[in-house]
Amino acid sequence: MYEMTVLFKYFIKIFLKKGKLNKSIKLLIYILYLLKKITNKFGIIIFNKAIKNLLLPFSFYKIKINTIKYNIPIIISYNKSIFNVYKLFIKIIQNKNTLLYKIICKYLILSYNKEGDLYKMKLNFIKQFISNRTYIYLLNKKTIKI
Repeated sequence: MYEMTVLFKYFIKIFLKKGKLNKSIKLLIYILYLLKKITNKFGIIIFNKAIKNLLLPFSFYKIKINTIKYNIPIIISYNKSIFNVYKLFIKIIQNKNTLLYKIICKYLILSYNKEGDLYKMKLNFIKQFISNRTYIYLLNKKTIKI
């Protein structure tokens, strides 16, 4: 139950515009209704599983050395991970012109099925994480030997 409240809390916080709490809650309820109508499953279950499919236990900390920017992978908390998923939603939504609830429903269903742009972004982040961790590991080995 705690996970659900965290998911919904961050959803409302992200899509809250200029203090319009009621609109954010109505948007959430309408999205859950549409998910149920489209998939014939409980909207809460679809919403929860879609967000969990996009969670990453790490983030990237940007460090600038001279003129080059490096992304250093760091481990993050569960709440921060949920917050990052919603930031991915914001990036996708800003590029679209259709209704907000339709876009969110579409991407939630695609994420539930492990498809779509958001899931591809997650896989790219995992590849980047693995390559950066390997690079940092090799750098550490090299400095230890010297």
